Amino acid sequence: MAFSHTFVVPSHNQGKYLPATIEALLGQEEPSEIIISEDFSTDESPQIAASYASRYPDRIRLTKPPEHRGMFPNWNWGVGLVRTQWATIMGADDVALPFFSRTIREGTEKSANAAIVCADWDFVDGDDKLLFSEKVLSLPTVSRPPDTFYQLLTANKIHPAAHAFRHDIWRMVGGFPEKFRFYGDWGFFLSVAPHGDIVHMARTISRYRIAYRPGIIGRRMVESFADEVYMQTEHIPAIGRQIPNLRTDKLQAAARRRLRHTLYHHIREAPEADRAGAAKIVEPWARSLGPTSVALVERFARGEDVPLEWFEAWVRQPARRLYKALRR
Repeated sequence: MAFSHTFVVPSHNQGKYLPATIEALLGQEEPSEIIISEDFSTDESPQIAASYASRYPDRIRLTKPPEHRGMFPNWNWGVGLVRTQWATIMGADDVALPFFSRTIREGTEKSANAAIVCADWDFVDGDDKLLFSEKVLSLPTVSRPPDTFYQLLTANKIHPAAHAFRHDIWRMVGGFPEKFRFYGDWGFFLSVAPHGDIVHMARTISRYRIAYRPGIIGRRMVESFADEVYMQTEHIPAIGRQIPNLRTDKLQAAARRRLRHTLYHHIREAPEADRAGAAKIVEPWARSLGPTSVALVERFARGEDVPLEWFEAWVRQPARRLYKALRR
């Protein structure tokens, strides 16, 4: 089957950046269809999207759900209209580099059983200034089940601005899980992992915008922690039951590492008023992992630093920084 691909752009109040997003998709070396799913924006986004759709009717389809749906329900609404074999979610404030579609196509050619193709990306700020480049070092070119599942347990290594997935598998797994507030992309990629290969292309194909909404991590902390608990106690175990000879030791080790990382990264931006509530959310998860994990949550609730494991702090992270610098 010939390669075919669609960009789905979920749009909600990103009018400042939406034109650059659309222009980048129109400028792809290998054209893809574009679907803009306009989720009842209150800024100029609807007018911008309509203007582009009227000027490029052969390239852009504009859609709108029957009511405001929020992030992952709107993603699913847009992807539900895809007619191609492959689809990509592209945020309305992010930018695809000109060879994005070509890279995805080249990735699909590396495995007949590819379910996901992903690549690397740059982080930019609200003024398009390059902050740093993110290179996924832990994924080989082709991963096969069940390694695809194990590799995604501790973190989402497939970025929402640098990926494509097979549309038929999106349907098979039920789309992006809408119970998540922020982690629906990670949850979706985990759901897909048992059903096909993950291909990683070691190439930067997009620019992902951050650092223009100060304090957003802290404001989202409580909801993020709820996502973490649901992910670890319900979503991952449900997927694991589909995998023959599941390595439960890998699940436990990954969950302990994920809890430590979650507390370590949030303590620096955690509003004091929210720490105790966030700690209560993760307490049941911590108790299932043992006394060391419970002690880490107690440190977090008191506002104390949560240290990384020594190997992570003194070996893995320095080696990662060095390798990334050499790959620039």
